[in-house]
Amino acid sequence: MDSCSSDYPCPTKEDAIEAKAFIDLHNAARGQLADEERFECISMNGGCTISLPSAPAIGLNRILGLTDSEDLDEAYNWMRQRLGKRFLQVNTDAAPDEVRRWIQSKGLITYGPGWAKLRRTTDAVSLPSAAAVKTRKVRPDEAQVFGAMMCAGFGFPESLTVLWAAIVGRDGWSCF
Repeated sequence: MDSCSSDYPCPTKEDAIEAKAFIDLHNAARGQLADEERFECISMNGGCTISLPSAPAIGLNRILGLTDSEDLDEAYNWMRQRLGKRFLQVNTDAAPDEVRRWIQSKGLITYGPGWAKLRRTTDAVSLPSAAAVKTRKVRPDEAQVFGAMMCAGFGFPESLTVLWAAIVGRDGWSCF
């Protein structure tokens, strides 16, 4: 069931975009990460469930973009079989009553300040001058360097360098 209705709302546009990106990240890295990393991801009705136990970030160990309690049950049961910390990303203020009841029935608790996605129109911001910031697109031959920088910058273990290197040059991704 991939259609949206009042009984089955779609994820927010931001959640759908993020879920698609994580699914593609998983597809890009499939077969490149060592088996012991146990990187797994499933796509579900516009959302996804992703598990990378060695990643310290919430972003790589969570359920996101799911809006139906049946999907949440399936994702929750899948996630319970994974190692490491696990999280559910949902805006409880905007969630349907059914989802809030589901969260309560599982005894889930709020963790930290949460994950925020901010959106702004391009006409509402002025860009810094070209001299203030220097960026350039990563070349395919620099993929390993990019992966190492991502790990160092975000506190990931070095073993995940290949994860971030896998997206360099991939359709739909721009790495700087």
